Amino acid sequence: MYKHILIATDGSELANRALDHGLALAKAVKAPVTLVTVTQPWSALDMFRRMLAPTQAEP
Repeated sequence: MYKHILIATDGSELANRALDHGLALAKAVKAPVTLVTVTQPWSALDMFRRMLAPTQAEP
């Protein structure tokens, strides 16, 4: 029935429950699984700027 199962997760509790069900389905139908982790977008440049920004504790 299923040839390949794609499971997306964002690390939330609900996504983890869906992951469990997806893996069980894949095992039952003997289908390979591809996992995709989804996160909030972030900018390496913004992160670098925050690292270089002086902290409030510095004079």
